[in-house]
Order: sequence, then C-alpha cells, then structure tokens
Amino acid sequence: MKTLSKNQIVIKIYLILIFLFFSVSLFSQKDNVPINYYQIKTDVYYLNSQYYYPKLFVKYENNDTTLTIQDYRHLYYGYIFQANYSPNPGSVYQQNLLVYLKKAKLSESDLKQMIKYSNLILKELPFDLKTLHILAYCYNELGDLENNHLIDYKRIMIIEAIFSSGDGLSEKTAWHVISNAHEYDIINELGYRYGGQQTIGLCDYVLVAQNSDKIEGFYFRMSNFIGD
Repeated sequence: MKTLSKNQIVIKIYLILIFLFFSVSLFSQKDNVPINYYQIKTDVYYLNSQYYYPKLFVKYENNDTTLTIQDYRHLYYGYIFQANYSPNPGSVYQQNLLVYLKKAKLSESDLKQMIKYSNLILKELPFDLKTLHILAYCYNELGDLENNHLIDYKRIMIIEAIFSSGDGLSEKTAWHVISNAHEYDIINELGYRYGGQQTIGLCDYVLVAQNSDKIEGFYFRMSNFIGD
C-alpha cells in the first residue's frame, strides 16, 4: 500500500474534524493559523479585551456553547499565562477515578461517582482531554444527553484549537500543545496508536504504531512563551 501524501494526511485530519463536529452539529474551521503567544498574552491580560481571561474562563466553566474557535485558542493557549498552569499537571483525584475505570461493569452509582471525581479533576486540570471524554461518556450512559453534549463540545473545541495551530507534519507546522499528555490524546483522536517519541529541536516527534496509512509520526511543540 502506498504511503499517504501530505495532502491526503491533511484531508484525513479535516474529515476527522468534520465527523467530530457533525456529532455536535458544528462545522470545522479549516484554516491553520500559527499561534502568536505575544498577542494571546496581551489579549488575555487586557481588562477590556473580549478575551480577558477571567471572564472568558467563567464562560468556559459554565459550558457556554457560544464560545468560538478563537475563544478556545485564547482559553487553551492563554492558560499558560495563568498562575496555576503547570506543563506536567496531575491531580490526586485521578487515582480515585482509576478505581472505576478498572471495573468490568459500571453501575449507576459508579457512574455518578466518576462524574464527581471527573469534575474535581477538571477543577485542577480544566483542559484534560481524557477526563472530559470520561465525563461525557458517564453522562451519556446515564441518559443525560444535554450534559453529554455540553462536555463533548468543550472537548472537541479544544481538539479543534490544537488542530488549528498547524498540521503536525513538520517542525515548522507542528501542533502546539500545553501538556505532553495532549500529544497522545491527539494521536488517539486520529485513530493511531502511540509508537514512541523522539525530541527534535524544539519539537517532539511522536511516532505512531504500524498502520495502513503508513504514517510514521507527527510533530508537536509544547507551548512555551519564552523564545516564541
């Protein structure tokens, strides 16, 4: 089988985005725009800016579905300028959640406890894609489709914000992420399995396991205002 060309890879990424967005009745933005960290920092600090972080983040926490891709770019990448940001985040509640994830079958009580711990984790790690996925799943299993939709919207918009930063096919067009964990999340979203990691310059080159597309890997760059 022939290896996919760069254009074919980009098309595949867009098709995945369109599929994700149709699941919540949205349309994907197809233009990749480099991240201007200086501008984002100015926007999220300026009190009269529409992207002033405290106000924007309240909308995010309240599951506001009117937030646009530009809002999410400022939320996601603007988070690195907040005092509680850590490039290697963790939460004590992740172990509590793991207990339920190991179960073969989940009861209604289990699902409610998972929602409780997921929300506690998201208070500490508001952009944790795995936890958002688990939370949306729990709501879906309980038949709470409204909250399932709201949480899925947030997860998908974060993914869209990351995809909007590049195409992942070179160091110059690497996807920018604020956490190393998001590198593996994006690989999974594209339908590939993690195959290892190499550091190349300012980027991580994440290898993917053998696949029918013959894709070898993607480039990611950890958001770092210093030097950007």
